[in-house]
Amino acid sequence: MRSTCFDAFLYCFNLDICFSSVDENRVRLQTSEGNDYINASLIKIEGNDQTRFICTQGPKPQTFDHFWQMIYENCCPVIVMVTPVEAKKCHEYLPLDKEEEQGDYGKFNVKITKTRYICDGQLELRSVEVQSNETYRVHSLLHMRYSLWDDHEAPKGNTVVQQIIKRLYHIPREHPLVAHCSAGIGRSGTTITILNTVERILRGEWSALELVETVRKFRNQRVGMVEREIQYKFCYSAVANELDELIKNSGY
Repeated sequence: MRSTCFDAFLYCFNLDICFSSVDENRVRLQTSEGNDYINASLIKIEGNDQTRFICTQGPKPQTFDHFWQMIYENCCPVIVMVTPVEAKKCHEYLPLDKEEEQGDYGKFNVKITKTRYICDGQLELRSVEVQSNETYRVHSLLHMRYSLWDDHEAPKGNTVVQQIIKRLYHIPREHPLVAHCSAGIGRSGTTITILNTVERILRGEWSALELVETVRKFRNQRVGMVEREIQYKFCYSAVANELDELIKNSGY
């Protein structure tokens, strides 16, 4: 017999509204050349929290400059990368193989200023500076990379995702947080669903317990968010584990 959790997932997945046009909330690049398109969606949930997310596909060589333009123009404080670098899905868009870890991508210079590894090396944290060769303004951000999360799957455990979530708690919310995997829907959607749900529960928004409603609203804004049953179930597991740890650490 199917679980109630999975029944809710199927209900959400089959809603026609989940496949409606999302052109109204796509991210638009500032350009004078007429093409403002990038495969990225601005995601938010109504309520007390005004946190916004940008979910986008993994950058490829032909979109590297567009990706960094989006980051720069939207002053994004963090990029959460939950995918390995792999052919045809997501290419290496950080200048890891360049001298002094600095490289040019179209109109933007990208420089890595600090690197740290935690969770036995599974989570990579980098401080990054992006500078436009037109305005010369420097934008600083945090890049978090978790490569051991396979496409269409859930992580093997909660530890790394919990560390990502804990660091996102402290990121300023004036500008959108960016999450990407390969398509920008499954692993990315799972990550922001967990963060959004935990933060809303901590503020006393008990409607956040209706996780299926959160996923439905996300899918109204980007088709296919939290695309697999195993990812949907992982959202529940990760939220429960994070809340349990927060309660234990509070001393209650």
